[in-house]
Amino acid sequence: TSTDYIHADLRNARCVNGVYYVATDGFLCKSIDNGVNWEVLSNAVGIRENYRLGLSQSNHRRVVCGSQDNGTSIHTEIGWVEFYGADGMEAIVHPTNDDWMITSLQFGGRRRTLNGGRTQENGKPDGSVNAYWLAPLALDPNNQMVVYDFREDIYKSTDFADNHTIIGSPNFSGDIKHAAIAENNSNIIVVARNSAIEKSTDGGVSFASIKSNLPSQTITDIAFDPNDDEVMIVTYGDYNANNSKVYITTNGGGIWTNITHNLGNMPIRSVVVDHT
Repeated sequence: TSTDYIHADLRNARCVNGVYYVATDGFLCKSIDNGVNWEVLSNAVGIRENYRLGLSQSNHRRVVCGSQDNGTSIHTEIGWVEFYGADGMEAIVHPTNDDWMITSLQFGGRRRTLNGGRTQENGKPDGSVNAYWLAPLALDPNNQMVVYDFREDIYKSTDFADNHTIIGSPNFSGDIKHAAIAENNSNIIVVARNSAIEKSTDGGVSFASIKSNLPSQTITDIAFDPNDDEVMIVTYGDYNANNSKVYITTNGGGIWTNITHNLGNMPIRSVVVDHT
């Protein structure tokens, strides 16, 4: 509430004819007296660096988004609800009851609401340690009450994050950074950390590498073809000129084909396969 407030995460700064402008996680500010006082220029402008979106499958007005330093926000029929602070991350909405949601904060914190955000409670697995900065969270595509929480181990809940059990872990060490569940067979789960990528065919109990001929670069996303569990796409977010950013497999990870084509030297952060 202070007019002198400048958020700690300073993204950009410029001085134009003695007037200072700074861009932070939340504000664009101006100072005409060398930083003694600041004027917020971005009031009423909704600027967010969104990490993830959670979409309702039964109500197109319900959307949950997690953003850097601006927390988690829920869009409802009457507007936005500011649900929780800190850094907002992954979020999911129950497919048939859009009042039920699980949201996240940094390092795998989880918050659950069963009434559209009016009240909330802890949704993190009991006894679990911190996870990756943007820890994966997934709803079982074949069972609307089953939730998977990906950390160094994989936690499974059959009651929408009320209780959790550890079901297994990949062979690589460290926190899981990306995960995907096959849409037709929930026993097929793929997880990745940096350049390592592994697949389970027994619901997350055991894993085997499917890196095959993939490059030794950092994976940024994994997506299954919703109509064929043998078809997957992975993306890479590095800057290089060798056009190796998007790969596809049609045999469950046995071999991968580079389909980057003309995307050029840019990082690819995520991928979605259209249901049609």
